[in-house]
Amino acid sequence: MKAIKTHYTLCFVVMLCFTACNSFLDEPVPEQSLPSENAFATAKDLENHLIGGYSAFKLAGFFGCDVVMCSDLLADNGEWRGPFAYYKEIYRHEIGEDNVEVNAMWRDGYRAINQANLVMAAIDSIKDPLLTPSLSNQYKGEALFIRAVAHFELVRYFGLPFGENSSHDPGVPIMTEGTARPEDITYPSRNTVKEVYDKAIADLLLAVDLLPAFTDEGRANRFAALGYLAEIHFQMRDYAPAADFAQQVMTGPYKLTTSPEDFFITEDGDEEIWCVKETSQDNPGRNASLAAFYHVRGFGGAVVVTSDLDTNGFKKIVPGFQRIDIEQDSLNVIDLRASTLTSSTVPPAINVNKYEDYVLFSDDAPILRLAKFILMRAEALARIDTSIINPDAIDLLNQIRVRAIRVIDSTGTPAPNGDDYIRFKTGDFANAGELIEAII
Repeated sequence: MKAIKTHYTLCFVVMLCFTACNSFLDEPVPEQSLPSENAFATAKDLENHLIGGYSAFKLAGFFGCDVVMCSDLLADNGEWRGPFAYYKEIYRHEIGEDNVEVNAMWRDGYRAINQANLVMAAIDSIKDPLLTPSLSNQYKGEALFIRAVAHFELVRYFGLPFGENSSHDPGVPIMTEGTARPEDITYPSRNTVKEVYDKAIADLLLAVDLLPAFTDEGRANRFAALGYLAEIHFQMRDYAPAADFAQQVMTGPYKLTTSPEDFFITEDGDEEIWCVKETSQDNPGRNASLAAFYHVRGFGGAVVVTSDLDTNGFKKIVPGFQRIDIEQDSLNVIDLRASTLTSSTVPPAINVNKYEDYVLFSDDAPILRLAKFILMRAEALARIDTSIINPDAIDLLNQIRVRAIRVIDSTGTPAPNGDDYIRFKTGDFANAGELIEAII
């Protein structure tokens, strides 16, 4: 599926562009965000600092906006038409050293890491009967998850893609000790890309064993940790474990929504594995939210769908041989992702409707969902052995196709057995490369 870009592909562009920005690399722990050194005495104190880690994720410099949106701007998915020069630099791949959005991503990521490290350092010394062994394990698992996710997302933007030189390529500093006092601030050198990946994997493996399967919305759970393990291995092109971890995620209590837009319109649904919860207080202005930039009533659609995504994604999801069969039976085909999650405006632009709340800016940032791991496992299986056509990969791909595509008659009514027109079969592919092309 051309319209669903795998994340590691985006990061080839993203990281190469951000690697050259070095002026702020010396300050991984902002002094103004440090807590009191006597901040830990109870289980509630630990939870408050964990929430501080999640709150750093909510900030505009991280999942609240930039980590999500800059991927689109730097890839072929999103075109910047808004007023802010710093985002225009990112879209044009002409990023200056003083780019405040790049700086914010670095700062907010290390804020989250510092909160997680402070919790890890304090938790074993807390003498509070409310801190039961199971709750202690959960808090440790959440801290490890926050630290791993922040390091991984940072290295994807500020380091080169994982490859044969990753043992030497500079990544980002690995921070495993919290800073509670300004005089304790250190200026570590950058670890290699491989070291950062290895540390994120190690933290997540520990988190999987400590986290419960279910937690409150927006907080880490075991399946979220498994999901990031799948994503990291996929980024590394280590496809066998990526497929395995994706399968473990798929065994969770998740199911695809009936239609693609349901996942975005109805938050906290059955397809959601982990999101960053947002409220109107988290994004205190229209300059700091996804809806502000994507929705046409925000900044008038500052980010719009590129012509490449429209032409080579939405319009090519149904290949020619399937269209012939559909048209011969006097039927039409629509891509629900395009018809329900985008809209056209004048002057010509395709706006994104995934984030609705352009008034209060309270849309959650959906990070991990079931559809992602179905496609990830499909592609990983196809790439493990490119000498064969993997039927399991085709079956997984078809789950997404029958959800996204509708075959309709002239009145717009879904055609009987319409799914049969758009399901792929083993014989539709001459080689594994064609199957992989269909998936991505």
